[in-house]
Amino acid sequence: MLDINGISALDLETGPLKPTDLPYALEPWRLHQNRAEITIASIRGEVNCTRKGTQLRDDLEKLKDKYVIAHNALFDAAWLIEEYGYNLVNNIKWLDSSLLSKWISNSGERISHSLINSCNRHISDHPRIEEFNDIKFQKVKPGEDYEYWLERNKLDTEMTLALFKAMWKKTPESMKRGFLIEQRTIAPIARGWVKGIPFDSKHVSALHKKMESKKQAICKDLGVTSALLSSPKQKKELLFDKWGCEPIEYTPKGSPSTSAEVLQRLHQQSNDPRFDDLMGAVKLNTLQSKYTNGFMKAKAYTLEDTIYGSPRIFGTYTGRMTYSSKTLKKYQVSIALHQIPRKAKTIKHAMKAPEGYGILAIDANSQELRWMGIQSMDEALIENYSKGLDLHSTMTASIYGRPYDEVVQGNMNGVHDIVEERQSGKLVNLSCQYRIGAPALARKFFSTYQKDIDRSTAYRYLSMYKKQYPGVINYWDEAIRKARLEGYAETVSGRRYNIDKFDWQGESSAINFPIQGSGAEHTYATIGLVNKLFPEMVLALQLHDGLYYYCPVDRVYEIAAEIRALTKTNVYETIFDKELPIALPFDTEIGESFGTLKGVN
Repeated sequence: MLDINGISALDLETGPLKPTDLPYALEPWRLHQNRAEITIASIRGEVNCTRKGTQLRDDLEKLKDKYVIAHNALFDAAWLIEEYGYNLVNNIKWLDSSLLSKWISNSGERISHSLINSCNRHISDHPRIEEFNDIKFQKVKPGEDYEYWLERNKLDTEMTLALFKAMWKKTPESMKRGFLIEQRTIAPIARGWVKGIPFDSKHVSALHKKMESKKQAICKDLGVTSALLSSPKQKKELLFDKWGCEPIEYTPKGSPSTSAEVLQRLHQQSNDPRFDDLMGAVKLNTLQSKYTNGFMKAKAYTLEDTIYGSPRIFGTYTGRMTYSSKTLKKYQVSIALHQIPRKAKTIKHAMKAPEGYGILAIDANSQELRWMGIQSMDEALIENYSKGLDLHSTMTASIYGRPYDEVVQGNMNGVHDIVEERQSGKLVNLSCQYRIGAPALARKFFSTYQKDIDRSTAYRYLSMYKKQYPGVINYWDEAIRKARLEGYAETVSGRRYNIDKFDWQGESSAINFPIQGSGAEHTYATIGLVNKLFPEMVLALQLHDGLYYYCPVDRVYEIAAEIRALTKTNVYETIFDKELPIALPFDTEIGESFGTLKGVN
């Protein structure tokens, strides 16, 4: 495992090359723009780089295959990748003390995992803690007062090392394997951050103008201004005062609601063709505000046709990655990456591969459903997956009474009714596995596919699910019982979520967390695996259950085939050190842009 006596700590200070109020010191990709630089670097508390220093590269080379701790290691790794290249940084075994703090205290309580808060929580008796607090609370801008940052950098490194050692001693043995699996993703994720995602600004501009023209034409026909599309008050006046619609729901203040779901329901209930136009305009307005405007705002700030979403490992309580589209929640550097709809191809067309690369997307096949089978040991799930069946089609066949082969073939051939039926089967599988109630399931059908089903139909679907997968129902009870006994829910590799209150929400977390958290670890394990076997692959984005890579164009088909074959083996049993009764394969897609991806077999 990990010998904490043989580890080092590293910390960087960064600053703008010229005085500015913009946060260039927080944006590692500014280095290649010659707008920011590494000003100081310490390893084991020794200063190895100043503005004129030349020793840092040599010291990093000496750390090859050795463990190095940093607090928010993605930041340090990203700057070093920009300065010295990927190979040098990838040869280091990175550890992140801020992530370890999350691992040992993951709960519903909001806790800051900053270096100063983590030190005061875990090593409050350290002999330099008061000095550390004093220096951290001083307000000094990056790049100013060099002696202050020099002393702070040395102290940060010392405290990071002491913090990690103290926390590692508290870390349960069952948790350490999973933590180290996650840490192997630091270098590849950092590289994706500084590489960014190039986009076609001409495509974005033309798309924005097209949307705007269409939106304005609709508004003119409706006799409204485009301001109405983002104004609940104006929508309320149009729908309920002018068009005479009956309110469906009310806001806490008693006003008729115009939420997205209410609009969808009103649209479904109405035969008025004006509703089609209104909903089309609302959709266009949303795509503009989130995406085409987002691209243009990002370009205005980054000064490039590239977006730089800032990644967050362990960004949610389940461990999943997230991305921030703004620096300091103010300066736009990207779009809302995790909100991009799966079918938003016009938006994804703008996002492309760098020159010499293609996009290789690898998507986990039914990730959460497979993990439910592993965690629940449900015999039907295990048997169906061992036979290579499509479980969404088996559920569809049960619901609608069609032969399984007819569902599979009809879905492949795009038969409209069967495609829609399989969507229902998929939704039943993915929703019912998490102990959803019939009313909530009915709402889910509407919010996902705008399908209205009554409660009796929802109850029937739930009953069919429970009958088909009784092991899942037993898992619910066992997961809650185990979490009550131990005080936490746990994933395949030991990530925990501490649960204090076992109300419906707490019980739901006990059920959901082992599945969703194991899915996150499956994704991290795959990032580490791909990085080890194909270091030329650049991770651009993690989205939904998929990983999007830049792959050299001359190897894209070859690597896609190797990844498909590898993930169908027992490779994850070795990584997790656990027998897995269900395979965890990835499907692959290839394209020149994110919007032109097509599956390959």
